[in-house]
Amino acid sequence: MNYLNEFLNHLSGNGEENYERYGDSVKKDLEKTKSDFQKDGLKLDIEGVKVEDVKSEAGDYEIHRYKGTYIYGFQKGGVFHEIPGDLSTQTERKQNEAGEIVFFINKNTRKIERITESFAGNSWGEKRIKLPSQKILTPGALASVAFIMAVIYFGGRIIDFIKGLF
Repeated sequence: MNYLNEFLNHLSGNGEENYERYGDSVKKDLEKTKSDFQKDGLKLDIEGVKVEDVKSEAGDYEIHRYKGTYIYGFQKGGVFHEIPGDLSTQTERKQNEAGEIVFFINKNTRKIERITESFAGNSWGEKRIKLPSQKILTPGALASVAFIMAVIYFGGRIIDFIKGLF
């Protein structure tokens, strides 16, 4: 399945309103994004030009990274702008961004639970998906590291101070 094409068509208004493949959080965020565009009279104009789907897995997720170059901008009244609402960014519609759009698909439900893009740093869906490679320091582990660093840093100074007393 090409998650990228479905997403781009949906977000730009060129596809049908089918939210079956999206998790509840992604669906809610996509609806808000589309509503904001409509309210501002904007149409997201995005198209993959040279894109490669780099697949991987982590924990409960299948990850699709669509890396490449994109036409990325906004149309208002048929005029292409790189930045929405900024008339000074009016330009011809051409390849103008390199980056990636990443999809996190739950292996069990087959629903898209998170989408991120590197152009403007937007994301839709779950804000914290914990992958097995992500290590989170507990307060105890953090305190241990701080103690060891303090001993290393101050240890030599304390020994020099004690030697200076005798």
